[in-house]
Amino acid sequence: ALTETRSVTPGRRRNLKRSILWGVEPALALLLLAGAGLTLKSLWALAGEDPGMEPEGVLSMYVELHDDRFQEPEVLETFYREVLTGLEALPGIESAAASNILPMGGSFDGRGFRIEGRPDPEPGVRQSAEARWVTPGFFRTLGIPIHRGRGLASSDGPGSAGVMVISRGMAERWWPGQDPLGAGIRVFSRPERLRKWC
Repeated sequence: ALTETRSVTPGRRRNLKRSILWGVEPALALLLLAGAGLTLKSLWALAGEDPGMEPEGVLSMYVELHDDRFQEPEVLETFYREVLTGLEALPGIESAAASNILPMGGSFDGRGFRIEGRPDPEPGVRQSAEARWVTPGFFRTLGIPIHRGRGLASSDGPGSAGVMVISRGMAERWWPGQDPLGAGIRVFSRPERLRKWC
């Protein structure tokens, strides 16, 4: 009798495990199928969204400078200017520009800021926006329209008054129903000199 009990019990346990697996497998498959369907639906919706730029025919590359020669801002500025001028001289190139972070590139650079003439935000409230450091021609190169004001010019550099281009979303959030042109913004924790660009 003991021998019979021993031989029957493992078989029952195996059958129980198989039954559980047979029940769990379809549930997991259904869950994965639903997740895949939601992902495809999201991708389909994103494909129909206007990214705010014209990426058709745009080539991007990534450059990072580690050489000590590029410690001085003037050397960096000359390097970028020469590279961009050389690129624009190539046949078939309409324009070239540089940025520390490409749009929709997956990197972020949040900067705290204060709007001049307004009181500081309440304690615990963070006032920040994503920042991009770009060269003149960036908006033209990516086909990003300027709705109000102007883009950046080669005269906007060291020694000139600070110039900033903001998104429509930032304008609507921080200046609802107002015109942000000419507003003063103080940006905190300025980055190191631009050593990498896209």
